[in-house]
Amino acid sequence: MRKIIAFLIISLIAVMPVNAEYSKKVYSQTNQVNFQVQDGYVIHSIYANDILFSSNWQIHEFYLDAFGQVYHLTIKARSEGTGGAWKHFYINLTYPNGTTVSKELKTLRLLSLNDYDIKIQYYPVEADTPFDLDVYVYMNPLDAVFESQSASFTLSDYIVFNSVVFASTSPANVEIFYSPYSEWVNTSQSYSIGDIAGIIGDIGQQVRNIIEKVPYAGELLDIFDTLYVITSGLLYYFKLIFIDNGLLTFALFEAFVLAWSAGTSRNIWSFYRKYIRVHRELFEFLLGFVRGIIGIFAEIVNALKPT
Repeated sequence: MRKIIAFLIISLIAVMPVNAEYSKKVYSQTNQVNFQVQDGYVIHSIYANDILFSSNWQIHEFYLDAFGQVYHLTIKARSEGTGGAWKHFYINLTYPNGTTVSKELKTLRLLSLNDYDIKIQYYPVEADTPFDLDVYVYMNPLDAVFESQSASFTLSDYIVFNSVVFASTSPANVEIFYSPYSEWVNTSQSYSIGDIAGIIGDIGQQVRNIIEKVPYAGELLDIFDTLYVITSGLLYYFKLIFIDNGLLTFALFEAFVLAWSAGTSRNIWSFYRKYIRVHRELFEFLLGFVRGIIGIFAEIVNALKPT
């Protein structure tokens, strides 16, 4: 029966729509983009993907026009050290009032691919691979991280734009996400990961802070970051299925269980036993999932405690 529950959940992932209406403009391997939405629409996320690392500084500039208020974001990147194992980034954001804030990121990535993605105001509606190096940039206020930390972001803090100009010294696959303004307002007000995901997101960041204090922990951070991205993805689909679309999930599950129990039962008592057993196993599955995610981080913390 556990295999049946797993099959049902996978089927739900395949057919379930995300509760958001958006469009995406894609530019393949380009150094320049100039995009503007029509009246009534807003741009909320901009990605520059699949940029090859170089030992020379690569410069990516984004001019983001928020209906007359222009934000100028500059990102410099290069690989350093033996074999280009060190990945180095500078992020500078100039606000419309002229104030400039900066952040520097550097990480040792021996196992990463030779390219990276820049994701400005990450929008978690499409799957992202955990096997490349991503730089997530948040603008209100400026923050930049190597992991999405998708369990704690807030869409209502995002700045929306009406036009984007991109200029780069290296080609990138550029993706621009935009939506009707009314739809974006509804999405940003209603979207939250949920208490369980938020708690686990906080735990994940606390664990990462502990690892950063361990000497020579670069490879351990790589492993943890990959684990964190995979875990965040699992949490995203958990929320999508059981929170955002809980009513649809429950209705489909009940229909399936009723049909299966009725078709495999010889009498009413056998029907009730199977019906109750399936619901108990579903509850155990969900509880085990949450315990497993928390347990992963707990084991890492225990392993790092001084003896």
